[in-house]
Amino acid sequence: MFPLLVKIGSLEITTHGALSLLGIFFALLLAFRLADLTKLNRAGIFDIALVSVLFGFIGAKVTYFVLYREQFDSYFDILKFWEGGLVSLGGFIFGGIAFFVLLKKYSQPLLRWLDIFAITFPFGLFWGRIGDLFAGEYAGRWSSLFPIFNHQVPIPLFEAALCLVIFSIFMFLFLKKRDKIPQGIFLSSLILFYPLGRIIIDFWRDEKPLVAFLSLGQIVSLVLIVLSFILFNKYLKGENYGSTIYK
Repeated sequence: MFPLLVKIGSLEITTHGALSLLGIFFALLLAFRLADLTKLNRAGIFDIALVSVLFGFIGAKVTYFVLYREQFDSYFDILKFWEGGLVSLGGFIFGGIAFFVLLKKYSQPLLRWLDIFAITFPFGLFWGRIGDLFAGEYAGRWSSLFPIFNHQVPIPLFEAALCLVIFSIFMFLFLKKRDKIPQGIFLSSLILFYPLGRIIIDFWRDEKPLVAFLSLGQIVSLVLIVLSFILFNKYLKGENYGSTIYK
């Protein structure tokens, strides 16, 4: 594939890294555009988002370190982000918690912003998964159906398609129906549909099961799905019912 984008002396910029940063930029830019459409105040949100992204990277690296400790010579190796080794679900959880806490701390309208970023997050992740493909990180089991991917099931390609479908549906609903959708529903839907897709896709991932036939990622996804039903129940029947992302 095309893992290295630019090399200047000892400085290397990988295609995966560049596309991941591009995805973050696109997600933030689109989130600000949607915020303008709903008359949300963007003051301080850029800083909150950047700090959350940083915590996401740290969470992804720490999770990888815990799961694959044998690949590290020392604890200091955890700081070598440029060498790769990230677990996406760990990043999503750490970054999401940081985003939630910072929104609360600075008295931002929590659910409205969480819904906005729930819409744009899959689009940003789409670019990161395309970067995985360029890096040759296919992660799938052996298959004769994919000779172009070294006979591995291209897990990142499937995840990219999943993200694009979720994003497209969310954007359609936001543009056409946002005045009828209660706050928190986009967030709850993301926590439901992305993990559901991951559970299915991960059956083709080349990874040892942790419990029975389920991998760690699938177990975490199941926990998130349970959480999504709790949130659906809360936001469809709770005090925010009737309060939409638009109003």
